[in-house]
Amino acid sequence: MAKNHHWSPPKNGLAISPLLQSHYLRFEAEVVPATAAKLLNEALGQPLANKSQGRRLLEQYGRHEAIMRALTTPLSRAEQQPVLRVVKGAGPPQEDVIYAMFDGVMLPYDDGYHETKVGRVFLGRHIVSNEVKCAEAINHRRRVENSEYVACEGHYSEFTKQFTPLVKATQQREKPGVPTVVITDEALWMVDYVARKLPKATHILDFFHAFEHLAEFAAVCWSKVQNRQAVLERWKGELRNGKVTDILGEVLTYLRDDRPKVVEMATSLATYLRNNLTRMAYADYRAKGYLIGSGAIESAARSVVQQRCKQTGQRWGQNGAKAVLNVRAMYQSGKHNRMDKIILENYNKAA
Repeated sequence: MAKNHHWSPPKNGLAISPLLQSHYLRFEAEVVPATAAKLLNEALGQPLANKSQGRRLLEQYGRHEAIMRALTTPLSRAEQQPVLRVVKGAGPPQEDVIYAMFDGVMLPYDDGYHETKVGRVFLGRHIVSNEVKCAEAINHRRRVENSEYVACEGHYSEFTKQFTPLVKATQQREKPGVPTVVITDEALWMVDYVARKLPKATHILDFFHAFEHLAEFAAVCWSKVQNRQAVLERWKGELRNGKVTDILGEVLTYLRDDRPKVVEMATSLATYLRNNLTRMAYADYRAKGYLIGSGAIESAARSVVQQRCKQTGQRWGQNGAKAVLNVRAMYQSGKHNRMDKIILENYNKAA
């Protein structure tokens, strides 16, 4: 990458150096073009940037074929950041495992809200824990290094065109036999997708999503908070210990309840538990050191998509959202060097 900001002849319609193009895209991955140009000019100490140039850069690179290839090609080991030592006593050790998670986020578009799918792929050995002192207690907080992301608005088939190659390529990069763990909610398309495209993966139903269904049922059955909390604590323990069939048996007893709403909820919950029984072996998952919750993808939905795309007053068109999401996913995935290389290659090609 060039190490100056001097004016250069127009390349691809943009009379700015590769370095300045890189700065533009880094800033625009975080804020809107007008704000990016303002902050960039302040940082450079010169009025070199404007929002029109920034928008053209997003249009040029946001849907570029090279960007799409980079998003679906996992980080090499040389590109990965060093991982800090895991704190002892912070839970079972993570064996070599590939985690693949995905979820939906609603974004405001010109014609209403659309769902954007976001996917996250990372390795178990890249989960690190820090000791955080809170009052007199010490909590262990986990974070993930070297996560890779894809995000796509529209039908899930468009999202899986990007997500599947990333997962498959990650599997090929790792040594044979490394298990793949997928954590999702119970959406039918998710279940069907994992069964078809990742049949050898361990598919886990998000523990907290499952517990939420139990909490909704308990709220109908017990009006007294104390009684409800006591039952939920017992169910949570049984759920964690893999006793889902015991919970199912108890729920079925409420089919004879004299309250119609309870019977209705019990019927729905029993169906939910039966349909997801094979994805709720939480005791086995925990024994292997697997994550059982989807906190990592919920965090990604906020940090990768919402933080940039749900700023005050924003409304999106399909092309604009796709460009911004792709550029942001590149930087959030730690692929900034690849972005710089793509910029430089296109700059030289247009010369």
